[in-house]
Amino acid sequence: MTSIQNNLALQIVKENFGEMAHGICSYLIKKKSYPLVMLAADLNLEKKLVAQLLSILIIHNIVDYKLNSRQIVEYKFNTKSAINFIKTAR
Repeated sequence: MTSIQNNLALQIVKENFGEMAHGICSYLIKKKSYPLVMLAADLNLEKKLVAQLLSILIIHNIVDYKLNSRQIVEYKFNTKSAINFIKTAR
């Protein structure tokens, strides 16, 4: 995705889910795909809070998850779904 699309998607996340969700998604864009424990540690946030925000974003298809080769769940920001969120939020 282009930086303009990523910025638009991040603005949509910020307006609909708050500053903390924006920070998490912004970090996921930089890291491409990242596990929960490392994400919480890097952002200096409680693991439970990050897990709750990721769950909400997963429900809205803004964040995807998958198992990596070491059987660790990794999370990834979905720019297209975030942009499409404004179409379905009306």
